[in-house]
Amino acid sequence: MINNLELDLPSFYISKPLEDNTFKICLQETTSPSVIKKLYMLANDVRPNYYFMETSPSTGYFLTAKIVPTFAMVGKAREQIKKEIRLNSLLLINPNYKIKAILYKENNYEKIWEFEHITKNKNQIYKIIIDLKDYLVKEIN
Repeated sequence: MINNLELDLPSFYISKPLEDNTFKICLQETTSPSVIKKLYMLANDVRPNYYFMETSPSTGYFLTAKIVPTFAMVGKAREQIKKEIRLNSLLLINPNYKIKAILYKENNYEKIWEFEHITKNKNQIYKIIIDLKDYLVKEIN
């Protein structure tokens, strides 16, 4: 049996800046751009992964099904980042959603099937999830 998990995808744009004190601390230390990006994600209440489907234990399979957004900086967050040259790499990111699903045999974690697709269209993600569930139900049964 395959279960859908509640999914509410955010926009792939990060607009809220960090608190001034937090940003100053990041600039004083040698904080890497990837850590600073994660701080922006926290400030904007977004996660790195959004899980959307799972298998029940009785199937004998283990499913990893998630959406991995690539966030881009806009608005006040973008303006804040422009102040620090070493963070310019964060301004070059193109936003998208990557939908990824991997099905494993539960007893030995042998990979049975894998799917990956990248899109900028949020509606397409929801359509793909429906198609994936139909496919996986047939694959497991």
